Amino acid sequence: MVKLDGSGKSSRKTKSPERDLGGDNVTEKETREGVFEAFSKMGESFLNLESAKKAAAWYIDNSEKLAKQAIELQEKATTWAKETPFASLFETQTSIARKFVERSANAARDLWQIQH
Repeated sequence: MVKLDGSGKSSRKTKSPERDLGGDNVTEKETREGVFEAFSKMGESFLNLESAKKAAAWYIDNSEKLAKQAIELQEKATTWAKETPFASLFETQTSIARKFVERSANAARDLWQIQH
């Protein structure tokens, strides 16, 4: 509602921030507490140890799969060297890479106490 004061200027009458659309009286403090509680509950569900372990297990498993696929791609790319003196070098490199990936994944699982 717009009212004119004595000087000809308009002044607006606004709704109280304590009233919501339903007409119930809700104070700003109660609204803040409700929002805080909602975020706290959401944080508890995301930030617990079990959720972190699940995320770590997913990350470790996918990283291990990706590394193994990269090693397989490397093996395919070096098939040309089977009849050359480089064959033993590439086989050794692939063997070391496989052991490194396996040991790294197992160490990460042990750190997070995740069963494979």
